[in-house]
Amino acid sequence: MKIYADAAKAGQFHSLYTSNAQLQNLLVSGEVWLAPYFRGVALPWAAAGAPIGYAVPKEGQVTFPEGFQLVRGGSADQARISQEIINLSLAPEAVLDYCKTASVLPLMKNVKLPADLANDPAVQPEAMKAAINLDYAKMAANNAAWSDQWNKQVKVNL
Repeated sequence: MKIYADAAKAGQFHSLYTSNAQLQNLLVSGEVWLAPYFRGVALPWAAAGAPIGYAVPKEGQVTFPEGFQLVRGGSADQARISQEIINLSLAPEAVLDYCKTASVLPLMKNVKLPADLANDPAVQPEAMKAAINLDYAKMAANNAAWSDQWNKQVKVNL
């Protein structure tokens, strides 16, 4: 938190954005030159002609696992249909389509990426070995306290 607080005091923050569109506008307009965000969001903008790219941080990329959940309390039919949808979503061809669309990696061995994604520096073994797996349960448990710290130590200096 101290690093962020010091950066805020030094004027190193331009904005706090709340949507993909806001960030895209800031980057494309040249108002900001650097922003932390998801590779899977930035690459489609670049593919569509935006003058932006993605760089693998030397400290390591942050992983962002995705998953499926069923809501407790549904009917047996709802659970069955939900499980069918999950199974369809995990079919190799569906996973490959998602990987191409969102510029993300499959965590399934039976999905082969097209050359443009497979050759991307961000998905090479050395980049993946350096990936940072955040403790999302710890983050959720500390969200209120850390948000309070952020507001008192960082946001106050923006």
